[in-house]
Amino acid sequence: MVFKVVSALTLLFLSMIAIHLFSATLPIIETEETIYYEVDATARDEIFAQFSQRGPHGNAASTEWTVSSRWPCRVRLHTVFTYPRHTNLDSLSDTKRNRWYEYMKNTQLHERIHQSHGRSAAGEVVSQFCFFPQTVWRYWALKDKVFDLESQHGRRDGAILNW
Repeated sequence: MVFKVVSALTLLFLSMIAIHLFSATLPIIETEETIYYEVDATARDEIFAQFSQRGPHGNAASTEWTVSSRWPCRVRLHTVFTYPRHTNLDSLSDTKRNRWYEYMKNTQLHERIHQSHGRSAAGEVVSQFCFFPQTVWRYWALKDKVFDLESQHGRRDGAILNW
């Protein structure tokens, strides 16, 4: 009986080592897509009203990442970015147009940080041999929320539309 338990534990231990060695050589399969919604207002308050009405969850932009894993530890990261596309830029003054571009540049940088949280989650799932991936996903999803609170949804990163 003791021999069977020791053999089973040894087999489990060797299996875990094999999974670790195998998973360490597997790349994370990463895909991304970008979705745009239209805004056409020329006044700042109207643009923000359009963000609230047309944007993802009432926000100007968002990043949603999904980490999935399958046995034997094949990990995928899929990221979806959603941004506003201003369809009436010709109606803006040069100053306002430049500020729109600056706003979008800083918004995209902010959203890329969210994507980096997804990459970190995917890397941790691989490093933990795909055991308990939900715990890892929840942790990094919480980091995303904390990041938005600390950065005031990108405002501290320069995602401010001032005119």
